[in-house]
This record gives sequence, structure tokens and C-alpha cells, in this order.
Amino acid sequence: MSELNTAIDEIAVPPPQKVKGNRITYSGDTGDVYRIWALNVFLTAITLGIYSFWGKTRLRRYVTGCFALANDHFEYTGTAKELLLGFLKVLPFFLLYIALSVFAGEVITGIYVIGIMFLIPVAIFMSLRYRLNRLTWRGIRGRLSGSAMSFGLLYWGRYLLNAVTLGYLIPASDMRLFEEVTKNTQIGSLRMSFKAKPSGKLIKTNIVTGIIAAVIYLVLIGGLGFVFGASLVAGMGLGSFVMAAIFFVVMIALIMGVRGYYQAQLRTEQLAALRLGDLRFRYLAKGADVAKLRIGNMCLLLFTLGLGKPLVVQRNMRFLAQFTLVGGDLDNVEMMQAAKDASNIGEGMDDVMGLDADLGI
Repeated sequence: MSELNTAIDEIAVPPPQKVKGNRITYSGDTGDVYRIWALNVFLTAITLGIYSFWGKTRLRRYVTGCFALANDHFEYTGTAKELLLGFLKVLPFFLLYIALSVFAGEVITGIYVIGIMFLIPVAIFMSLRYRLNRLTWRGIRGRLSGSAMSFGLLYWGRYLLNAVTLGYLIPASDMRLFEEVTKNTQIGSLRMSFKAKPSGKLIKTNIVTGIIAAVIYLVLIGGLGFVFGASLVAGMGLGSFVMAAIFFVVMIALIMGVRGYYQAQLRTEQLAALRLGDLRFRYLAKGADVAKLRIGNMCLLLFTLGLGKPLVVQRNMRFLAQFTLVGGDLDNVEMMQAAKDASNIGEGMDDVMGLDADLGI
């Protein structure tokens, strides 16, 4: 915590020049989040899903409004009508999949599914575009431009390289994808800039945590194979099933925790190289912090059968506020208003595919 308190006072960029470090604050109340979430679940159920667009909008507005920077709160200006219209625009693609599954052969359906899989990163990019365009601070709106299709091609190209190199190029791919998003991002009239390559430390962290995660995965597969193999001979009772489930959860949690160290180093290097005019950014979380967040969130969702989702939302938001700093003179920064993008189709794709491109809201 001493490092956190020191970093809040000032961020070096680079020495000996120093700029003021501005802390992001989050004031959301867990009880309020639970009430909004519970009402959303109830009304969504009795309206056969129709209320979900209004419920999602209500939760986003509350959570976003609880964030503040330099004592000025953020605001989410999206509407439920936009989410509903975006959903209706892409619903025919989902209905076509159902029709193909029933009436067409497996080959045609498989080709269609591959095409839909290609659209996953496209949907993520367009969803980010929609949400950033509906986010304001001091009345200044964000904006994400660029081609969603280009991002999709880049994503799958980098994914292939990652697979061919057995994960060695993951850091370079993550940096490149981050650059593709940030270079097309504006806050008002200021455009973000980012240009960085993964450091030796990030590459080493990726290799070490990747190997450990792979070993844990092999142990998981071997352990489950042994349990189910034995069950074929002696029969699997309730106790054996519970032990297998606990073993699976523990192993997955360990994999997520181990890779949390890589995610922490990645985010540290990404924000260190990110610029918005004269503003700088810093990420303060360490690997252990991210690991505890990931494992805790997973346990909350599993052991509460999903009822702990509001707690997960709160943990994520508080974590973001606690470990992210904005460096610079926010009182004198000049940001004129950015044009509004009216597209909402990205949110529709996000809903149909069940994706979640943000922190759970």
C-alpha cells in the first residue's frame, strides 16, 4: 500500500519531470447493485427476456456514475431502445443458424458456425465502440473509430501465430491488438497513442506462467481421466463425483491465478506506453493482486450458483479504481466534444452471442 500511496501523489514521466497522479474513485454500494441486479433478473424472467435491455442499461448507468476522476463523475448515456434495436438487427443471423441446424446438413451448418466465430472479435470491437461513444466525463464523449472487420482479421491472424508458436508470440499479439484499439480511440478531440513492444520481463512471464499453466492442465486432464476411468470399473458414487468437481475447480482456479501474473505485467506495460495528449497512465496491480481477483470471482460465481454476480461486479470496479492512475493536469487539459457514432449493432451482436466485452455490466 505504501507504493500505491506514493504513486498517487506523483507519476514520473520520465525523470526528472513529474506530473500529478490522479486517483480514480468508485463509490458504488453493494446493496444498491444487488437490488438493481435482483430486480433485473426478476423482471427479465417474467417478461421472457424483454426487460433485459432496460435492466442492463440501468445497471450500467448506476455503476458508471459511481466512477469519478478529479471529483467529476462519469456518465453512461446509452439507452435500452438502442440495445433492443441492435439485438433485433442481428437476431436473423441467430435464427438462420437454428434453421440450418434443423434443415441443412452438418457441413453447411459447420461452415456457417465458422463464419459466426470470425465475427466474435468483430462483435467485441463494435460493442466497445458503442459503449465508449456513450461514455462521458465532464460532458466530453469518448469515441472509437476504425474498422471492426480489420480488427477481426488482425485478431484471428494473431491467434494463428500464437498457436503456431505455442504461445510464444502472445505478448506481441496482445500489444498489437491493444494498439489497434487505442490508436482509434478519442476522448473529445484528443486521440490516444500507443506504440510499444513487449519487454523481456513480459515475454519471460508469459513463458513461465504458460508452462506452469500447461502442467496444471495436464494434471487436470490426467486426474479427471483417472477418476472417470475408475468409475467405469467400480461405478462413480456421489462422493467421487463431488471430489472430481472440486478437483476441476481447484485446477482451473490455479490456471487463472497463474496467468494473472502475466495479465498484471501486460497491463502495466500497456498503460505505461499509453498517451492521451499530455496525460499519462499507470497500472499498480501486481500479479498476486490479479490472481486473487480472478480466483475470488470464480469462487463467488460457482459457490453461489451465480447469485454472487453483483459481488463480482463490485470487486471488479473497486479493483479498477484502486489500481489505475491518470497522470497529468486534468484542470487544464483541453478536450473538445467528439462526434457521436449512432451505430448500435455491436451491442446486438454482443447480446446474441452471449459475449461480455466489459467488466460484467
